[in-house]
Amino acid sequence: MTLTIRNATIDDADAMIQFGKTVGDETENLTFDGSEFDYTIEQEEKMVQEHNEAPNCLFILGIIDGEIAGMLNFKASHKRKVKHHGVFGISVLKKYWNLGVGRIMIQYL
Repeated sequence: MTLTIRNATIDDADAMIQFGKTVGDETENLTFDGSEFDYTIEQEEKMVQEHNEAPNCLFILGIIDGEIAGMLNFKASHKRKVKHHGVFGISVLKKYWNLGVGRIMIQYL
């Protein structure tokens, strides 16, 4: 099993939505459940594009065997005085828990 970390692209939008729905139903550790992850493909594409275009944002995927195993997004402020900090979210499919996926994605960040 090999983990590949790469930037999300707009072509990933549908798979990312499905991932969000699945991971939302697998854990109580997120701020949403699967039914609340109701982004449209257009909304997901816009979010990915905004992260990819901003110099202080990141949206990455952890891929195992062609499947999204984890997602991490980070967004920092564009304001000069606070651009050195930001907020991130991370989630990993339950079947990949305890394999270091989250740790590796945070190291990448």
